[in-house]
Amino acid sequence: MVEQIAAVGGALSALKTISDIAKNVNSIELTQKIIELQSSILEMQRNLNEKSEEIHSLKAKILELDRSQATDTDLEWQEDGGFWLRKSEKAQGLFIPYCPACWGTAAQLVPLTEQMSVGSFACTIHKSRHVTQAYHEAEKRRIERSRADESAFAIIPGPNSWMR
Repeated sequence: MVEQIAAVGGALSALKTISDIAKNVNSIELTQKIIELQSSILEMQRNLNEKSEEIHSLKAKILELDRSQATDTDLEWQEDGGFWLRKSEKAQGLFIPYCPACWGTAAQLVPLTEQMSVGSFACTIHKSRHVTQAYHEAEKRRIERSRADESAFAIIPGPNSWMR
């Protein structure tokens, strides 16, 4: 493409030289043909520039698609929690869950933020919440402890025991 643009520049330069020579000949028909030729060469140059920009744009799109495909190949669906994990990060011992809505709608990998509870994650963009089996088990233990604590207090009579 660069060679074609340079060739057009060379043709314009040669055309200017011919135009300077034609001024001495003083032929209206020759001058008109030179102007037509100059117009055609300028149109070719505009077309080449447009095609060059189009090629650049298409190359950028191909690169983006390649990156997206590489990311898509690297992702693994984590059923427990309902989020995406990167295989490459998992292989390095990293645990970074990604929002399925962000990846599904905008092809963006947005890490979920870990919440106060074990196994609970949220997307700051979609406000979606993702919980794992570890969260459910921790909640079950918390509820069981709470019930055990309540039953222990029920046995001990206190000043407000009549309120129960």
